[in-house]
Amino acid sequence: MLRQKIYSLIALAFFLLFVAIIFRPSFWQEKIDHSLKEQLSKQGWAINTNKFKGHLFTSLTANDVLLTHDNGASLYFPKINASLGLFSLLKKNIEIKYISVSNVKIRPWFDGNDIVKSPENIFFSEGKIPLNINSLEIDGDIFLPINEEIKKVNFQLNGKLDSDETNLSFDLKKFKLAALSPAMSFEVYNLFGFIEESKISAEFSNASINDLSFAGHIDYDEKIKNKLIGEITFDNYKVPEKIFSQFPLKPDLSDFTAQFNFKSDLNYFDGDLIIKNNLGLNMDGNFNVFDKGSFFEISNLSLSGNNTNLNLNGIYEKNGKFNSIMQLSNFDLSQWLIDSRATNLSGFILADGEFTESTISSVDLNVEINESQLFRGREASVAGGVSFFNNSLDITNPISLGIGSSLVTMSGNIDFLKMYSDLNLELMDASVFLINNFWSDSLNNGFANGFMDIKGSFKNINTNFNLNIEDFSYRDLNLKSFILNGDIKNINSKKNGFLNFKIGKGKYKNFIFDNGSLDISLDKNIIDVESFEIKNQNDYFQLNLIVEDFNKIELTRFQILYNQHYFANPRPITIHYGDKIKLLPFEIHADDGVLNGYFSTNPFRGNMIFSNVTTEFFKLFNNDIFKDLNGNLFGELSFNENDKNTLDLDITAKNGNFFTQDFDDLSLDLSYNNQLLIVDEFKLLDDSLYNFDVQGSVPIDLKNDLLRKVQIKSVFNNFDLSIFENFVPEIKNKIKGDYTGILDVSGTVKNTSYNLKGFIENTFYDKIPLGKVSGEMSYKDKSIIMSNVISLLNQNSAKASGKIPVDLDLHSINISKFYEKGKFELNSSGKFESAIFLTEYLSDIDSISGDISIDLSIKRDRKRYNRNGKIVVNNGQIYTVLMDEPVRKFNAEGILKNNLLEINSFNGSLNDSQNRKKDDLTNLYVSGEIDFERFFVPKYNLNINGNDIFYRSLNSDMEGYGDIQISLTGRDTIDITGKISAKNGALYTEFTNNDSETLTNRRKKTYTNYAIRFPIENTFSIRNSQIDAKVSGEIALSKQFDDDWNYSGEIEFVEGDIYYYLGDVFENLQGRMTFDGVGFNPFLELTASTKIGDANINLGVYGPFDNPEWSFNSDQGYSESDILQLLTFNTRVSEEGFSTEGLETQAQTMIGAYLEKQLERNFIKTTGLKATGLIEDVDISGTSELIRQNSDEEFSISAKLNQNFSLSYQRSFSLGSAYKNKVGVEYKLNPNVSLIGNVDETGKVHMKFRVRRVY
Repeated sequence: MLRQKIYSLIALAFFLLFVAIIFRPSFWQEKIDHSLKEQLSKQGWAINTNKFKGHLFTSLTANDVLLTHDNGASLYFPKINASLGLFSLLKKNIEIKYISVSNVKIRPWFDGNDIVKSPENIFFSEGKIPLNINSLEIDGDIFLPINEEIKKVNFQLNGKLDSDETNLSFDLKKFKLAALSPAMSFEVYNLFGFIEESKISAEFSNASINDLSFAGHIDYDEKIKNKLIGEITFDNYKVPEKIFSQFPLKPDLSDFTAQFNFKSDLNYFDGDLIIKNNLGLNMDGNFNVFDKGSFFEISNLSLSGNNTNLNLNGIYEKNGKFNSIMQLSNFDLSQWLIDSRATNLSGFILADGEFTESTISSVDLNVEINESQLFRGREASVAGGVSFFNNSLDITNPISLGIGSSLVTMSGNIDFLKMYSDLNLELMDASVFLINNFWSDSLNNGFANGFMDIKGSFKNINTNFNLNIEDFSYRDLNLKSFILNGDIKNINSKKNGFLNFKIGKGKYKNFIFDNGSLDISLDKNIIDVESFEIKNQNDYFQLNLIVEDFNKIELTRFQILYNQHYFANPRPITIHYGDKIKLLPFEIHADDGVLNGYFSTNPFRGNMIFSNVTTEFFKLFNNDIFKDLNGNLFGELSFNENDKNTLDLDITAKNGNFFTQDFDDLSLDLSYNNQLLIVDEFKLLDDSLYNFDVQGSVPIDLKNDLLRKVQIKSVFNNFDLSIFENFVPEIKNKIKGDYTGILDVSGTVKNTSYNLKGFIENTFYDKIPLGKVSGEMSYKDKSIIMSNVISLLNQNSAKASGKIPVDLDLHSINISKFYEKGKFELNSSGKFESAIFLTEYLSDIDSISGDISIDLSIKRDRKRYNRNGKIVVNNGQIYTVLMDEPVRKFNAEGILKNNLLEINSFNGSLNDSQNRKKDDLTNLYVSGEIDFERFFVPKYNLNINGNDIFYRSLNSDMEGYGDIQISLTGRDTIDITGKISAKNGALYTEFTNNDSETLTNRRKKTYTNYAIRFPIENTFSIRNSQIDAKVSGEIALSKQFDDDWNYSGEIEFVEGDIYYYLGDVFENLQGRMTFDGVGFNPFLELTASTKIGDANINLGVYGPFDNPEWSFNSDQGYSESDILQLLTFNTRVSEEGFSTEGLETQAQTMIGAYLEKQLERNFIKTTGLKATGLIEDVDISGTSELIRQNSDEEFSISAKLNQNFSLSYQRSFSLGSAYKNKVGVEYKLNPNVSLIGNVDETGKVHMKFRVRRVY
């Protein structure tokens, strides 16, 4: 048993020894060499290897392995570490578990044209040894010809290879190529694919070239035309800054994402692409590229999208040179450049240049571009050429920018290496619009011409310029012309040179001048204003000053003649400035006065002495200083910040005004110390009387010293209350009058007290006159207490007392505001002869008068005012703008309860004052209520009824009797609606279709709308220059706000006449007139007749009033032409006989009648008198006298001023009348009787009556 174990051990030992010998590399060396050489020699390769080291079961090492090709290419492996698959090797297959090679040297073969020649048929044939590498790690260098030099490209590879009889597949974790010159880095991660006899396919998800990340796939097939097909995607690509690194201005391009799909036969590439970014760019297009050997030809690169098109073609030489043409359409730079303004560019860009080591080292650009968005939608054009080479920018073709007729051009060069510039800028008819696009501020108006030359090193720039602007306008300055000339040397530091300004006629704020000039010289750190002059016919300004080292100003001389005042300095004035300002002792003459003083800041202190100095002097520097005070000043002002912020002011103003109050003397003596303002004297003396006198003290620190005392005593005499409008804008145009009395203020800033006692003459509150108001008021604990306040105006009198909660404590942030927690209570009563407090707020009411008594109490509860009281009117009258007759002898009583006024009774008389029998008859009654929740804008709900009332309208020229049923409702807009039944009356309105006339109300009041029906129950007539007829039917009148009156309804003509325009009267009028509710343009359907000789003439009128159709017929069978002759000449031409003289007379008569009508219309239209309300109508007659003298007819013009009053002018042009003139007047005493008077040239006065009969 033991022996058997010993034999087994010996056998195992021999077996292991056999394996160790068999699997030594030297045992297989010859077989491996023979297999490799046999396979490689078929492709022209030879291998030279040293002996393998290691063991087939573990790893093998080979040193200095060299592969050479028949064409001279070689691969050198300094050291190879590998592990082989033993059993695969026994099958004549090479399976490598892993292989690691470092510092490989690969030298491809290439010809003299620097084109690498790859060995033909490099792929294994079917009889080749299959090769599998499970893990491959290799790095080294490939030596390639680049730009006529052999460049070393480093590479790294990490992955695996699998092969079979037909292909070789690869799965590479990493593949990297890198070179120093030119700088290049190519990395691929997760690269996998396969290699067949004539195909290569590769897919990669993470690759980069010089930090350009991309992904995609590539397929190569030697047997088809488009050998190379692929898709590549670039994600968040950032154009390398190095490309533009030599440019003085570098574009800030946005990151973008791009996708390329392409196909190629290795000489021709075409495909499509999509490009996007987060600035809104989204374009797609296609490209075509040819490899021409030494250069690439881009035959087409086009992109479109976002309404934009971009087309590019050109060549790129492999030595880095390029040239291209780019065509743009609606191109927006803001989608490509970060922080760029939106553009709309269309045009061409020509570019030639060169890349050197991935940097644009030179470029020539020529552009011709139109732009339509950058300049606020105005069309602009840019053209020119530039060249950049060796850090020098040359403008090879002047750059021009044109907008309309405005043009800006630039030429010259800038050498950034030598830091030197030589530029020229020209402006030609440059509008303010163009100029404002290139600076932060803006001109209002102007056209500029000029030039600027800039020349010299960056540290020592010289400039010469000329600028001429016409119609210059900037802020408050307006100039007819502005001319600037200048020449400045060494502008960066020493600044030597001059500036010359000339200005034409202009205006600065309210100051108008004819011309001006300014001459400035520069010498190192000295600015010498040699002369500054502005003048007009009455005013003059002249100034000389020197600025030294930018910290000292010496005002050598100034003279100002302005608004009849003269100001000057008799000696230089010196001002030091910097950390603090110091004005050395100065003297200024102002007219006959003198101002002396000094001051400085940090600390702020100084002194000024006034001696007869006009306040106009200070308004030269700031219009707000003394803007409400005018006069001549005497006195002294001193201030010292170190001495507890002390300020002392003791001045007197002579012969001026304070706001609206004139004075002979105004004295102000006050001091400020330790946060306390002490007024020793503040008096205004006018006409030997003190208008006001104020004394006292007021703490200035109202927040922190609440218990400090306030004490002010003041006396007023005829003091204009409108002054307070300047301090309390809320009362502007509310409270007016002249106050006489006292006002005392006491207490503390926390609890301030006021006492007021006196009277106000000529008092107004809003629109309401109050006459003389007297009484007493006091303020304490946030309430104003009124007692014994009385108002007297003619026969109107009122008295009031009460309590108004308001915050007037000086420290309060709510000062002058209503105190919500306080109690409001006001009691008033009065007797009035007119209710002006109501009529001022009603647009169509002129006045309400009578014996009026009112009792009113007002209380405030929860932010709501409750009004209670009573109003009684006896023997009252109401005058309105709608009626010629007032409402007379009305008596009324109303009770106001909780803001609602209920009318208990209201009755009055509305009758014709000329009819004494009915004058006192009560026939008008009013009932309803008025809501005074908003007191000055009440809400009406009234009903007005009347029987047999008389109505004479001033607006519509209507009069008559009738019954009324009217309601009046509304607040801001009052609606008057209802019915007025016409019983007996007449309408005198002329039928015209003139343009609407709008008359402005004398006072802004509540608007009134009307909607009133007028049914005709009894006899009613229409009488004017065109018609006189009895009618029946119904009319409705309406009016909205300030619009014209609108008429609707239908009128039936019972009988009457129509007046033809040449004087004929058509009788037996019948028909109807229908109104459509829009203005006054009724539709006519009328018939009438007249008789001329034996002929009966019938007239028919049909159609709208502004353009009716007139038709004529006769019982004699006359044509319309014959009838018109009869109407015009009272006979027919054929009967009269045709003669030159007869025809001339007839024509003159006809033309004269037509001329009268045209003169009337043109006179009204041209003068505009009717629209102003000065006249109502114009009548012109006697024009035949202008055409044919001695016609015994006088030329006349008459103007109707209103319904009752007319003026006329007559003149005779006949030789026998000696051009006599006559002026006349007509006054209508009533609708039927007029008084007529005239005066002729001899001074004789003629009087007569005209009687008009009524049906």
